[in-house]
Amino acid sequence: MTNLQPGTLVGISAVIVAALLALMDAWQWHVRSNNLVTSTAVQYSIVVQNSIAVQNLMIAGV
Repeated sequence: MTNLQPGTLVGISAVIVAALLALMDAWQWHVRSNNLVTSTAVQYSIVVQNSIAVQNLMIAGV
């Protein structure tokens, strides 16, 4: 499958939005707690989970 289908584009944009939101949340958490390493690790794991969920939806053809 070389051509992108609408569901794929939606999935890609959803991953990008999730990543941006997670980065903004991580920065705000860092400002509050002054512990960027912990907050970044937590936010990164959330992004990975969101990405996996989106990929599963794409594979399912939703």
